[in-house]
Amino acid sequence: MRTKTFTAVAAAIAALSITSAAHASVDITSFAQGWVNSAGQSNGASSGNNTFTGNEYGDRYNSWAAFLIPTGTYSAAVLDLVSSIYANPDPGVDRIEIHDVTTAYSAFAGGFAGTAAYADLMNGSLYGFANLYNTTISLALGGNAVSDINAHAGQILIVGFTNATLNLRNPNGVDSGIYTNTAAPVLHLTSGAAVPEPATWAMMIAGFGMAGAALRRRREVAAAA
Repeated sequence: MRTKTFTAVAAAIAALSITSAAHASVDITSFAQGWVNSAGQSNGASSGNNTFTGNEYGDRYNSWAAFLIPTGTYSAAVLDLVSSIYANPDPGVDRIEIHDVTTAYSAFAGGFAGTAAYADLMNGSLYGFANLYNTTISLALGGNAVSDINAHAGQILIVGFTNATLNLRNPNGVDSGIYTNTAAPVLHLTSGAAVPEPATWAMMIAGFGMAGAALRRRREVAAAA
């Protein structure tokens, strides 16, 4: 009987261990980036592309980065950014907001993404924000981002960047901003915990029940002695 009990408990623990081990980290480097300005002009889509985010020559600039999300389920996301300042005069630290993007990736590939694409980079759900200068950061993204990442598993996810500091200033005569990809942005994704199958739960419950019954019997025998 002890052997059966031990086997059942061991199987239950093994099943639980497999479930807990389902957490894993996946690192995804952005494969293309770019900008779109308030006139709808864009600079295409390529790796290492210019991601100016600010004001220049009377236009505002938002930028973006694209990631190919592997198939899976994810519970957390952290975005690595290496930024650099472009300023004349230097305005100091800028608040860069990160938003969801619904515009198709193909729209950013040409030289005119359009004003709707420009607006999309700054008006979607907020994923997070960071105060950037010549800054390297690892930013934990919010629940909206995690939900969208899961919705885009096996597809391209685009995130948009807008300069919330300079958006409050008249762009005329203010040539300054932030480059959000001095190095290509990287997403660190944590895979979601696996949920045990019903049979696994039954095995664990039965195993712990048998262990409890065996323990009670040993106590009864000891008390009788």
